[in-house]
Amino acid sequence: MLETINVYADNHLAPGLTRLALLALDTTLLALWFYCLVQLLLARSAARAANAAHDPATPLEEGARFVAGTVELARHERIAVRVTIKQVGVEHHGSKGSVNHRWTETSRDTEARPFYLRHASGARVRVEPANSQVLLVDALDQEHWTSTHTRQRRAVLSAGERAIVEGELVRGPDPEASGEGYRGSAAGWVLRPRDGAVNISAEDLGRRHTLRGRAFFKALFIVPVLGALALLPTLTAHARLVAGQDTLADYVQRATWTTRNNKGHVTHHYAARFALRDTGETHTIEVDRSDYESLPDSRGFNEEGPQTIWVRRVPSMPVALCLGAGATLSAWLLALSALGLGGVGYFVWKRHTYRRWYERTLVESHSGHLPEPSMRTFDER
Repeated sequence: MLETINVYADNHLAPGLTRLALLALDTTLLALWFYCLVQLLLARSAARAANAAHDPATPLEEGARFVAGTVELARHERIAVRVTIKQVGVEHHGSKGSVNHRWTETSRDTEARPFYLRHASGARVRVEPANSQVLLVDALDQEHWTSTHTRQRRAVLSAGERAIVEGELVRGPDPEASGEGYRGSAAGWVLRPRDGAVNISAEDLGRRHTLRGRAFFKALFIVPVLGALALLPTLTAHARLVAGQDTLADYVQRATWTTRNNKGHVTHHYAARFALRDTGETHTIEVDRSDYESLPDSRGFNEEGPQTIWVRRVPSMPVALCLGAGATLSAWLLALSALGLGGVGYFVWKRHTYRRWYERTLVESHSGHLPEPSMRTFDER
């Protein structure tokens, strides 16, 4: 009795690996969608908390995330927070005589010292941004530009400005507080880093979270569409896994041929030919060379009929027909879908930030030649 042949298409993963690969792809897409949902809820919650902090009637409570007030410098300090960006300007000449110039950030220096927020209640809240990641949301409204090709721009949180700070409000030692002692030092309100970061804004900090929330809300609808496009190369493999049927076909023969591309490179192809029993249609599917060499030269017969070969069919999708028992997936199509999901992940990551100058490398492009320096300098008082 002739043994039923079981070989798989060239570069196809075995059924076990195929199930794992498809599960990984589907799980990744689902995880990206749920990530967008979680980030949407977090952004909306943060926006509500930030907006509530602007209300003068909002009391100071331990554990609060946002505190709003008027900036006051700490004793013996000259600054609260300032960010200085150095830029280099370069001209670009186009092929048709056009001229553009670009200012590109080369370095960024953030100076953050303890300062106070005077709350609407009259209480002073000490902000301690030291040894943390500081994000200042403010205008780059100061300039030091005395050379044509280099300049510096600066954002400064100044005394008297209205600001909102994101961190974690606690009761703790305050060297400038008055009243009862607290663990050997005066007690006061202290706003410390939250998750290693302090966000300080002279603008509406709630808007930043609102914009993030809008971006993730849109992503909830866009991610499934992009994900479906990314997984499109695996559609037939999914169909073989979910609705496929292992079927016996009549083995016809093995086949080989060569092709030559326009650079003269010759490629050898190896394949198995078989005929479907219900329709009599003959199909040829490529296999790797080792499987090819294990195939009989031509059809064999015994008392029960011609030699058989396993194929996987999907009744509702003829194009999903493939060699072998069990669902298989092309390694090349797997790589293509994985790359596509990587693009979806990159899209989700881009939704994560409302990217103004304080969240990205500052690059500014303008038409025309580099202008003459303004000769303005920083006010270092």
